[in-house]
Amino acid sequence: NEQATQLAGKEKKSILGYHFNDVFQSLGKSDEFSFDKIQKDATQFQNLVLKSANGDVLEITFKTSNISLSGADHSSILISGQIHHDSKSLEQKLSQVMHGTAKEPGQNFLDSVTKSLAETLEVSYAFIGELYEKNGEPWVNSVSFWKKGRHAKPLDYPTKGSPCEKVVNHQQMLVSQQVAQLYPEDKGLVTLNAQSYYGTPVFYSDGSPFGLLVVMDEKPMPPSASSAYILNIYANRVGAEIEWLKSLNELRKNEWRLNNIINSIPNPVYFKDEHGKYEWANRAFKQALNVEDSGFVGKQVVGAADEEFQRQEILTDQHLLNYQGELKYEVEYPNKERDRSIIVTKSSILDESGDIEGI
Repeated sequence: NEQATQLAGKEKKSILGYHFNDVFQSLGKSDEFSFDKIQKDATQFQNLVLKSANGDVLEITFKTSNISLSGADHSSILISGQIHHDSKSLEQKLSQVMHGTAKEPGQNFLDSVTKSLAETLEVSYAFIGELYEKNGEPWVNSVSFWKKGRHAKPLDYPTKGSPCEKVVNHQQMLVSQQVAQLYPEDKGLVTLNAQSYYGTPVFYSDGSPFGLLVVMDEKPMPPSASSAYILNIYANRVGAEIEWLKSLNELRKNEWRLNNIINSIPNPVYFKDEHGKYEWANRAFKQALNVEDSGFVGKQVVGAADEEFQRQEILTDQHLLNYQGELKYEVEYPNKERDRSIIVTKSSILDESGDIEGI
């Protein structure tokens, strides 16, 4: 009809004979019309977020019905759509959630997501759950849980018998009402007085499952394509943030281990940057020179007043900063009590590109 041609921004002759998803502009694969979901002799509804020809983002509920046309040897599908004129547009909802999460890193970001989602979608609960195994069964532990206006202690529960069971199996799940009655094994739904549930899976970048992102309410939650779209966007962001947090924690763990190993070496060890200035040293170095970090970091030479010693240190540093290699030499180290003969081994340190970044 005329409304369909206006939505597509095309004349009828440019629509007839073409696939639905080629005619109407969706915002992504998750918002394409699925003909696979249509069951024979059944009326069904699909909620999509489409972009109109004039650029408006619209939330539309499509009703599908199978019909038989006279003289045709196959069944056809009647599709009718209703545009939802919500008090908040999709852009407004996205803007509100993004405003509440944009400046928050790490765990603060996860907490800001649950808070902003609950407030924007006007629901009582929102949580991010991590999937893990307990006694051979899949369980979920929430890494952030927003409950009626504040962050609450984590949820921990088995997925069996809960609506989350389908979500962790890669399915988005909407139960618009009576969720506690439909899933009587999930006692947590009764405790929270949950009436409605919307969950979407969260994945790592390699496609492996992390867990799920869920919003629930104490009142029925009508099907909403914009809510589904927002959950999908933030499920992707949560997956990326969780992956970043795990990488950061692993990096910190490796750095702590490396520092312990180097500090356990009984001989002085230090690192100088590309300018030949001290950046880091182990415990033995600080004890030998009787200095703290503030006494040597940023300096080219430390603990020696002898000009010849200083000149030799700077020259050997400069050589290794210009030419990759290793130098080993013996030097008289001037000391207040007495000079000491020490053997120094220096090596150029390369960055990931193969360029010299220090000694």
